[in-house]
Amino acid sequence: MTHIIQKHWLWVRAHLYPPSLTTLAHDNRIMETARVMMLYYYSFLLYLSFQYLMSSTSVRPGFEPLWPVAWATWFSFDYATTLALVRTLFFVAAFVSVFFFHTRAARILVFLALVQAHALESSFGYINHQWYMWVYTTLIFVFLPNIWRTEKDTFENRRLFLLVIWCAQAIVTLSYTMAGLNKMIAAYIQNLAGEINALSIGNFSYIVADWIPKLQHEGLLAPWVINNPEWAWFPFMTLVFVQTFSWWVMIRTSLQRVWAVFIFAFHIGTYLTMGIEFNPLMMLIIFLFLNSPFIPEKTSLKRILSDLPLFGLIGRYTLLRPSKNH
Repeated sequence: MTHIIQKHWLWVRAHLYPPSLTTLAHDNRIMETARVMMLYYYSFLLYLSFQYLMSSTSVRPGFEPLWPVAWATWFSFDYATTLALVRTLFFVAAFVSVFFFHTRAARILVFLALVQAHALESSFGYINHQWYMWVYTTLIFVFLPNIWRTEKDTFENRRLFLLVIWCAQAIVTLSYTMAGLNKMIAAYIQNLAGEINALSIGNFSYIVADWIPKLQHEGLLAPWVINNPEWAWFPFMTLVFVQTFSWWVMIRTSLQRVWAVFIFAFHIGTYLTMGIEFNPLMMLIIFLFLNSPFIPEKTSLKRILSDLPLFGLIGRYTLLRPSKNH
């Protein structure tokens, strides 16, 4: 009995482990993809900083600086002055990072500048969710080794380079998993109380209807969703499932491109139904996952289906489980 349990445990463990970085680090194609990813990443940061530099300078009420921009209070700077300084710092840091992102100093500089910009935009009684994942990933990328230099392009540094990218992807997918789990836990609690919850027919229609007066903006598809609650139920349930198991794509990396497309479509759907934009986050998903170095070079539909969370694992175990006689 112990022998059988051990065989089954080894099978399950083999199918729950992430890809081997040791194996991937030997592949020059994968390493080149990882290097190019960093170029795209920091190039978009420059675009993001330019957008911020050119955005509206109108005075906003309720300015209460968070701790990263507490210096504005120390020097008695008003919002306009603080905004000008933070914008300039962010743009200069992003510009430098485009040309010197292979150096740790440039990556630290752009991380600190982005923290300032994010804190400033969050100093009005609410948190700016658009840049959260950019802040986290810029911090993680500080630890990238400089494999752009020939003498630093060692096997161990290659493994570390891929590990840092894997961690950056993991923090992004984990945020979506937490969002999905939050919906599931809330649904369980609401169901016990006999309330409408995330699993109820018409749930998404109620959510959209609730958000319209809060945002003072009606999405293009909002009336249709509100008037056709039964049609919106299945897409919302699919979203909850994908969100909950988002972290799975860090283990089954053949799903990363499919997941990225779905999440991109989800954010477009959020804008069309609720009028909420996630443009910076959508771009981050594209840069980190659409051409991820961890996606196998040859990925068939059969493999994607077999790698799906829950359904794929159950099907694979049913068809390929280790024999009791061996």
